[in-house]
Amino acid sequence: MATFVETLRDGNVRERYRAALCLGAMGAAAGEAVPALIDAVHDGAQVETLEYDYFSFSTVGEAAIEALGHIGTAAALPLLSLQGDADPAIRSAAFEALSRIHTDAEAGAPFFSQALDSRLPQERLAAVRLIGGYLPAARGVVADLERAMGDTDSGVRAAAARALGRIAQEDLPVAVPLLIDALADDDDAVREASVIAFRSFHRRYQHNERIAEIGPDQVDILSASIASDSPEIRRRALWIVKAIGPSAEGAMPAVIAALDDQDVRVRSAAIRALYRFPEHTRRASPILLELLTDPRTSRHVSIVLYENGVDVRQAVPALTGALAHPSPEVRWNAAHVIRRLGSNAHAAGEALIGLLSDEESSVRFHAARALQRVPANPTHAVPALMRLMAESDAQTRTEIAQALGQFGRGALAAAPLLTEALGDDRDNLRHMAAWALGQIGFDRNLVRDLAGFFGSEGHRAFAISEDGQSWGWSAGNDHGDEAVSRAVADCQQAATGTCRVYAVDDDVLWSDDEWRALMR
Repeated sequence: MATFVETLRDGNVRERYRAALCLGAMGAAAGEAVPALIDAVHDGAQVETLEYDYFSFSTVGEAAIEALGHIGTAAALPLLSLQGDADPAIRSAAFEALSRIHTDAEAGAPFFSQALDSRLPQERLAAVRLIGGYLPAARGVVADLERAMGDTDSGVRAAAARALGRIAQEDLPVAVPLLIDALADDDDAVREASVIAFRSFHRRYQHNERIAEIGPDQVDILSASIASDSPEIRRRALWIVKAIGPSAEGAMPAVIAALDDQDVRVRSAAIRALYRFPEHTRRASPILLELLTDPRTSRHVSIVLYENGVDVRQAVPALTGALAHPSPEVRWNAAHVIRRLGSNAHAAGEALIGLLSDEESSVRFHAARALQRVPANPTHAVPALMRLMAESDAQTRTEIAQALGQFGRGALAAAPLLTEALGDDRDNLRHMAAWALGQIGFDRNLVRDLAGFFGSEGHRAFAISEDGQSWGWSAGNDHGDEAVSRAVADCQQAATGTCRVYAVDDDVLWSDDEWRALMR
């Protein structure tokens, strides 16, 4: 190693270049060569590399910085000191070399912790960024980030806030109050970094009921931020309330007040914040129902009301009125919430039926879904659903099939359409059609026979008992009246009541005489 150090100082350009590479190849064993390599960092002598060279650095200085990165933790602080260098290329190369030390978090973290005491903000900034790179694997570095959050340099504070977004779950109780405090920072970059951090760990820990507890001081900061003169600060604070969840309940008065904010983005953020607070959502129902009629906020409102519930007495009249709103966005979101209310929204049934013929496909789709749960007059609903099923895509037909099934025997006329859907190549539609036929009163054997009936050639007849428990069919006969007679007779053998003709060929009917006219 001594020979390489001497060559690094006194050899020719190519010898110095090779000496730096050899010291780097020695790794941690070359720790004593760190001072010499630091001295060589500013050696700008150009090196003409050969084709067989594995490395291709342009100067001796670049090779020296690379070697320092391979030596490891012994070179950490010297490399950090290069963050104060006047040459941006050296600063960049030194930071890249420092990143290689991340592979040993337990060994590297203490060196960067020491660097937080540097008088140079560039060194402190690099140290914070590198500490953040260890997270969440390294333990004990959260205290370093807490110290960095109080740094006099805003860049260091912002980097510390972003790093806190990568902490382990057990460190959340320390990090959350720090990030909330950062909302009151004078520098916008620090405030934005706080929000970025919350987004980061919210994605990872969003299923936690409480990601961390916060105290009255943090609640006050959140409430004050929600009332800030800056719309951007208000929006960020509301997003953080949503991320924190129940422990931020003390900020609810400010959140509800923000529902009337002049800025639509702030209003939207306030609506989303209520997602974690079902009880407050119901209390804010009157305001939310008004916001539902604004196409810009309608979707957010429908999601919150659907998940958290709403005061039924207030909601049904307002939602029914929203079904007639000029905006299709409002109409389908109102239908979405009505679906959540189920039988409590029976007064909206006729309006939902009307939406089945809406010009917008999204409105028709959500109206059909709502009718899966909302009671409606089958005399009006079933024909409308049948018309829609004949002209819709597979996803909508699947929803319609479920809606038809909810009407039970009232949807008997839809059996041919549902039977036809049994042959669809989409699993969801086939399964839902079979389920709907079962709800109407047809068991699997009847579904099978119906499928055979509608798939046969020649004259066909299908008969069913009035209670739906017995049936019979005949197909392929030359004479239609003979097919009908056989179907009725077959049905009557097992029936306790009267069997009647249900369908002849492709026509569905429920009459003793109608079929005769069809056969002429």
